[in-house]
This record gives sequence, structure tokens and C-alpha cells, in this order.
Amino acid sequence: MHASTYSSYEDFQRNASGAVVWYQGQIVSSASSFLSWKNQLELDIVTAKEHRRKGVGIACASAMLLDCKARGFDVHWDAQNPASRSLAEKMGYRLDCTYRAYSFMTPEEP
Repeated sequence: MHASTYSSYEDFQRNASGAVVWYQGQIVSSASSFLSWKNQLELDIVTAKEHRRKGVGIACASAMLLDCKARGFDVHWDAQNPASRSLAEKMGYRLDCTYRAYSFMTPEEP
């Protein structure tokens, strides 16, 4: 859960979605709403390196997308790397546009 985005578990449960894949007692893939607004969600997915290219990410994203469809959410996928874009395209997403992003980093506190 993205603790900085949602105020509580209940807030996430009401306004977001997510799924995980467990393997041998560990989460090896997770998909969740990074941002949400009204019925719009942005999907964020991560899969452990040693479990990539095995269908784990597709299974995880599929579970989340099915939940979103059942609940009436429109899901956007901001693919930030080629692997994410490839997975999104396998799931039926198509590139809409590209853009440049800037990040302002603050120094770490001692």
C-alpha cells in the first residue's frame, strides 16, 4: 500500500485496488494503485528480479485489473521502463503519449 497516498487501509480499500503474488512465504509481485482520483487509478507494479519473465507480473496485474473492472475503476498504466511497457502491451494497453519527467531530490537528513 502506498502509505503516502492513502490515509488508511480503509481509504485504500474504498478508493484503490491491489494484488500480490505469494511464493514460498514471500511477496514476489505486487500491483497497486499509486494514485487515484474519482474512478481513475494509476497502476504501479513490481516483480522480484528472480521471478520476472515467468508470468508472475501478468497474473498479478490481471488480478488487480479484474477487481478494478468489477468496481468500475478506469486504470491507467504509466510504464516507466521497457519491461513495464511490454507487460502493459501484453495486457492490451497501447502507448498514448510520451513525456519528459523531472525530479527534485532533497538531501538526506543525517
